Amino acid sequence: MKFGDKFGVISPFVKRALVGDEILPLGDFPRFINGDIWVSIEFLEKLGVDKQAFKLCAGDLPKANVGWGLVIRRIVIDPGHGGKDMGVLTEGVVPEKELTLAFAQNLKHRLEEQGFKVALTRSEDKFLSLSERTDVAEQVKADLFISLHFNGWENPKVRGFEVYFPSTIPSSVQVKKIVEKENLAFAAESQSADDFVNVYWRFKKEQDIVVSSMLARLIDKSINANVKGVISRGAIGAPFFVLVKSPIPSVLIEFGYLTNASDAKLLFSDEYMDALLDSIVQAVCACDIVLWVARGGGKWQDKTGAEPAN
Repeated sequence: MKFGDKFGVISPFVKRALVGDEILPLGDFPRFINGDIWVSIEFLEKLGVDKQAFKLCAGDLPKANVGWGLVIRRIVIDPGHGGKDMGVLTEGVVPEKELTLAFAQNLKHRLEEQGFKVALTRSEDKFLSLSERTDVAEQVKADLFISLHFNGWENPKVRGFEVYFPSTIPSSVQVKKIVEKENLAFAAESQSADDFVNVYWRFKKEQDIVVSSMLARLIDKSINANVKGVISRGAIGAPFFVLVKSPIPSVLIEFGYLTNASDAKLLFSDEYMDALLDSIVQAVCACDIVLWVARGGGKWQDKTGAEPAN
């Protein structure tokens, strides 16, 4: 829907809209009935439309029990490490494996509030192999795989938020070392990281790589816009095992460096954590809508609307 210089996207299947680059939560599901558009007032106001131009607002409609995602319906969240694999260990700081699980449970709740179906690769402190983690995505027929981590470095001055998408070549020497560190837990599954990447890369679908890259950039853009105090190190391509072996679009998030005092302090702030997770949810919703529009979701089959084809 275009009004003036603003462009908005709505669907009868989800309580959120895209207005320009902004994700807008809606009070109820938009409806298309007998040629009329019934939509929440906040969408009209954000779009700059005179609400009198519409016959009725969605708030006056009977409740609709819908709420699934548009294209991304099932998501797997992978809390990194676990069990014997402690992850980053820093004196005076909670082990990485505990933080990834706490953040994953919180993110799961927030995504479910948006109508997504969400599964965790682990819900307790246990070790999982690479294959076990990525197998979950196949078992639940997921559309998206998100792996959560926290970083560490020998130089305590290094800090920042990073989000990775699958690639065969690390973008820098530091990224190569980070990949090697994260892949250590799965070394037994492959004689060499390079061999592993080359084998599984042949099975990666080009569209999955494109979507992974797009989501990583949306996450980076969202946290830069919404998280006060964040130091963004960008969206980066890297051959992490869980990204290369994942059978669906996937990203790996490094929330910050536990070895840096400033990052560690922020990461234990509820306000900062809430802003980070909300920004990720916004990015997932934006990616969902972009994919839906790209698949022709904006073209209604009849006046009452139709579910977009997957």
